[in-house]
Amino acid sequence: MSDGTGGAGSRGGGKTMEVSVISPTTAAFEGTGESVVAPAHDGKIGILHDHAPMTVLLGEGELAVRSDGETRRFHVSRGFLQVVDNEVSVLAERVEAIDQGETE
Repeated sequence: MSDGTGGAGSRGGGKTMEVSVISPTTAAFEGTGESVVAPAHDGKIGILHDHAPMTVLLGEGELAVRSDGETRRFHVSRGFLQVVDNEVSVLAERVEAIDQGETE
């Protein structure tokens, strides 16, 4: 339900999404994000607030989640990415943090 300020995806004037990055052995990230860049099977894909619903097959490479002024990077291998109603779910066979985040 929207309160006229952008709904659940709006915080502090910025547009955000709920993002989860998980594998069978770990929940690497769960929280809000402003953007996600992921390695799809046929090239990189970028996700922003209000992206159309979709499901894509992941390849192998770097996944970047922009959250609270930091970019958190992960190496992901095979899996799926789904976007529905400003929720981005990344389900990968393997997820490894590349760094703890950097301020940009």
